Amino acid sequence: MEIPVLPPIRAASVFPRMWDGKDRAHYLRLDLSEAITPPPPGVRSAIEELLRSTRFSSYPDETSLYPLLSEYVGVSPSQLLVTNGSDHAIQIVLRAFLGHSQTIQAMDPSFPIYAHVARTLGVNVRCIPLADDLSFDAARYKRGVTRDTHLLVLVNPNNPTGTAIAIDDIHAIVSEFSNIPVIVDEAYFEYSGVSALELLPEAPNLIILRSFSKAFGLAGLRLGYIVAASELIENLAKLRLPFDVNAFAIAAAKAHLSNLSSMKEYVREVLDVSKPLLAAFLNRKKISYYPSAANFLLLKLKNRDAVVENLSESGILVAPQRHPVISDTIRVGLAPESEMMRFIQAMSD
Repeated sequence: MEIPVLPPIRAASVFPRMWDGKDRAHYLRLDLSEAITPPPPGVRSAIEELLRSTRFSSYPDETSLYPLLSEYVGVSPSQLLVTNGSDHAIQIVLRAFLGHSQTIQAMDPSFPIYAHVARTLGVNVRCIPLADDLSFDAARYKRGVTRDTHLLVLVNPNNPTGTAIAIDDIHAIVSEFSNIPVIVDEAYFEYSGVSALELLPEAPNLIILRSFSKAFGLAGLRLGYIVAASELIENLAKLRLPFDVNAFAIAAAKAHLSNLSSMKEYVREVLDVSKPLLAAFLNRKKISYYPSAANFLLLKLKNRDAVVENLSESGILVAPQRHPVISDTIRVGLAPESEMMRFIQAMSD
């Protein structure tokens, strides 16, 4: 006898893992845009202290994280909700605003988790293409909104293209569609330096998602957060279970936020040293790439699959893109200079 499962779940696919069973610890990981250096001393000490204490066997409590996060973001603690990674934040927001057969509108190509979660909820996904040069076409995006649109998603900078969305365009969308919740995904904020946060006081429909996985290097611990009006946060919090955020993530985030110097130095090296270094190499080799406001570049390659295989054999992982519009590209995460030189050498061989 077959156990009944909801039709949207049955119709969905398991979200694919990009590395096909590879042990990523043995590779130079340029595939998921993580910070790839070891944690700074303060973070290591916080983790070690937790291991030595009785808090290791206690259920986690993130209350003490909120004052530090509030200071970092520049909003009241009541406007914040920490989550088990930003993927968890996406699940929370979509569950709060979308029901079966309703519609979410997203950029295309863009971060695929939104469409995946939406489909498991039985939600229709309206994809609005980027311009031919992969820039954001605000007019086209606004034309896509109809009476049956229940949630808008803007990923800034966009993943996987690196596309930057002007704050003026975000402001226009949030204002024009003030009755529709608008997610602005800022997972790469620390690299772009651009945020829609300034719009929040006048935009109760604005929901900002951020992550500790990228610049802070906590991808393995899973920590994200939502920034929104206090009234919205109060309702979104109802969808978060009491122990969703683990104690190690809380301890590591508190250590990072207490001393931002390591994170800022990592970002500086990636943006000021590694990004120009890689761009100069690509220009010399006449390899096409798209402008990016994030810590990765999207490279266009004629022999894409062969390059991916050669890099893998050299111990380097990159992200070949599956979307039809960019199926001849790889996304290459930026790393400190020595690691970037290793990638450049492998591409030169």
